[in-house]
Amino acid sequence: GSSARALRARRNLLHRELPARRQEEAALRGSGNPTMRQWALAVLILCALLGLGMNHPIQDDNEGLYARIAAEMLDGGSWVVPHLDGVAYLEKPPLLYWLTALAFRAFVQSETAARAAPLLGALLALSAVVVFAVRRWDARTALLSLLVAASFPLFVGMSRLLMFDLLFTGLLAWSLVALHEASSRPDAAWWIRMSYALLALALLTKGLVALVIFGLVVVALLASEADVRARLRSLLLD
Repeated sequence: GSSARALRARRNLLHRELPARRQEEAALRGSGNPTMRQWALAVLILCALLGLGMNHPIQDDNEGLYARIAAEMLDGGSWVVPHLDGVAYLEKPPLLYWLTALAFRAFVQSETAARAAPLLGALLALSAVVVFAVRRWDARTALLSLLVAASFPLFVGMSRLLMFDLLFTGLLAWSLVALHEASSRPDAAWWIRMSYALLALALLTKGLVALVIFGLVVVALLASEADVRARLRSLLLD
């Protein structure tokens, strides 16, 4: 009798209070989001970390070798088969050479222009981190993730070297972010096509290792929640 009525009354009270509590929690999370000034400061720090000192001398044999291959492309060499001193150089895929040659054409043949492709890769990687963190968590987490990633010494160092690694990282990171977006957005077909296109560019940067890493992530996603597994399976098999 009375105890049952009291229990029902308590349940009704909790049902009424729960939405209000959730709204309060959402408001508290929102109040901790970074302001435009904080984002602007983060971008300035990012520009300083990645942009300053790009014109330092070529560091090692690899940088000089890759810059020379790009210069030969620009000087009338083949854009399909990279050459070094007139001899076909087939050890690496050509995307890094193409982008470096285009940077030489757009600007001048300099140390700064030679490092345009790895800088592009760094910006791609950082933007992928921000987009993923915003979608998965919130803007505050995205800002902190951006600052942590951009201040990592190895990351900053690789953005200033004409190497394949950071361009590959940025393209593959966006390919995986697009795959993740495809599992949760209504316009999934567009995102999956974007993921495949970026994966193809990653292949043109560093070869079959892109497929290996992409495949491992797909396997991990297929082993996750049932709805994500079902949606990805239908997308990947269509």
